[in-house]
Amino acid sequence: MKRYVKKILASALALAMLAGLSACGNSGQQTPSNSGGGSGANSGSVSGSPDSSQGQTASIPKEITFVIPYSDTSGTNTVWRAFGAALEEMYGTTVVYENQAGANGAVGATYYMTQSPHDGSAVVCMSESTTLFKANDLADYTYDDFEPLILLSANCGILVTYPGSPMDGMNFTEVITYLQQHPGTTVGGTGVGSMCWLWYQILQNIYGIELNVIDFNDSGEGNTQLMGGHIELFVNGYTSGRPLIEAGSVSAICVFGKERLAGLPEVPSVSEYTEELDKYMPNGSFFVAEVSKDVPAEMTQALREAFVNVAEGDTMQAWCKDNNGEYLGLTGDAANEYMKHQQAVNSYLLYDAGISSVDPASYGMTRP
Repeated sequence: MKRYVKKILASALALAMLAGLSACGNSGQQTPSNSGGGSGANSGSVSGSPDSSQGQTASIPKEITFVIPYSDTSGTNTVWRAFGAALEEMYGTTVVYENQAGANGAVGATYYMTQSPHDGSAVVCMSESTTLFKANDLADYTYDDFEPLILLSANCGILVTYPGSPMDGMNFTEVITYLQQHPGTTVGGTGVGSMCWLWYQILQNIYGIELNVIDFNDSGEGNTQLMGGHIELFVNGYTSGRPLIEAGSVSAICVFGKERLAGLPEVPSVSEYTEELDKYMPNGSFFVAEVSKDVPAEMTQALREAFVNVAEGDTMQAWCKDNNGEYLGLTGDAANEYMKHQQAVNSYLLYDAGISSVDPASYGMTRP
């Protein structure tokens, strides 16, 4: 299995690199066909302050490429395109978007590390999938290889089905009973190590259910298949799930969190039915923009200051309130502490269950 996954990753990365070579850009940076924000030079910087009264003098590149390791229909893509627009608005820089989907984010992370310039003109916009790169032997990178600019926000998972499905209208306890009585129920995931995958593993281990998991590139594809009745269940993040729930396109069963979400108060928390899952929470998707450790320190600091300013600005605060489950706004050590805690919990969970053969201690994880 490990060899098979690595083979897929290698093939996908090769295709991504070939696609990137079909268009040229400054400083060796490829210009994607789905880029946004107009054209500009990668060299030079934008010096200025979002509010001159604060006396801030952050200098960032005139053009920044956001490498997004998921497709343009993913929730991660939605978050970082909104952030990029706010960055352009506040600093006047140009943001180019480059989607590099595959292997649950490992293709995009590898593409950024090996093909993108490490001078601050490229940023990798990742999610929680990086926590399990090592556990699942998908890539050699961990959070120690990156400097977080901003850990923007977090989502807990929302278990959903399609309207009219056998589980539509059931509560969590009834759904588990149904799954125990119907082994092999087809559900949708977004790859090994994703939030969907992780929650399915937890449910299978605790309740002894057997699921047939069909993986898609991202939540956009997963929701499309769910709405078409091709799968029975899916685990959505708040960003991609809330609009579909409110529109009645999917039916929410429960939130994988200890409390209900303010934006979806009608959807019960799983903790209202059981306390068995509490020890795994909070555990869900999050959205973090990072650069490689070898980006010059002064550039990393300039980007960090700019990204924090954008995150705390009115535009992104309003967007996060409407579209994200929880605003975090963490950077540096605080961001790494949050992410590494989730990495440790999930890595040891999978290792203890025999799902991962890689000892978390071998990549520096301390048992929580």
